[in-house]
Amino acid sequence: GGLLARVDCQQFRTLKTNGGNVELACFGLVANFIGRGLGGYLLSKAIASAWLMEGTKRVWVRTCLLYHPNALVNYQARGFEIYAKVTE
Repeated sequence: GGLLARVDCQQFRTLKTNGGNVELACFGLVANFIGRGLGGYLLSKAIASAWLMEGTKRVWVRTCLLYHPNALVNYQARGFEIYAKVTE
């Protein structure tokens, strides 16, 4: 199982995967709260929650160019690095 958190403006879910890898999934803001500077705060909370899960060795997130234009910048500002690029 994972952790699902939802507040009036935000949600995120962490999924435990094999080998201590934790994926941040279902991450985002409710539409009315986009552009208010809350994404960084939410991402920081999601990352902290992922690291608190027992056995976590790596935290990762999958993103897409179709997501919010600031998504990748937000991930990188909090220490994420591009691991792979996939074109489908």
